[in-house]
Amino acid sequence: VETDLGEFIIQLRGESPAHIITPAVHLRKEEVGETFRDNLGIPYTEDIPTMTEAARERLRQSFF
Repeated sequence: VETDLGEFIIQLRGESPAHIITPAVHLRKEEVGETFRDNLGIPYTEDIPTMTEAARERLRQSFF
């Protein structure tokens, strides 16, 4: 399980990183919202803190 948020998003999408340091830099927040809706089962949102919290919760489940 990837712990870097950008890498986590890219893995959910089944893509290759766009850049070694910022792998999800090419994605708009709308695209990330759709990815999280489709893969994490959360309601669609463009709110970045909400998306970050959803990713944090999913990653916690993987570790605990």
